[in-house]
Amino acid sequence: MPGPTDERLVGVLAGADAQVVRNLLRERRGEFFVTAPDEIPAEISELLPEGAEWVESQAFNEEATGALYEGRFYFDKKSNRVLFDCSNPVRKDGPPPNVVVG
Repeated sequence: MPGPTDERLVGVLAGADAQVVRNLLRERRGEFFVTAPDEIPAEISELLPEGAEWVESQAFNEEATGALYEGRFYFDKKSNRVLFDCSNPVRKDGPPPNVVVG
């Protein structure tokens, strides 16, 4: 259960290089499974592409977070977008980021 001081970072990456997303999904296709993000804030949901077919990889989640914090990364191959939903994110190589919500 999240505490009162927990921080949640949710957003959408629309990569400038869509080929990177396509390559990742192709190279690691056996790791990904079909899923649906849940409890996404309304202001972020408005940014999600219609008809997205989200997939997720537990192995990628652990690799991306360095197993230092909870984080889920959803990929949509149709739009080449990545949705991330992380709790208490920290940098692998330094101090925690200063996150300002506004």
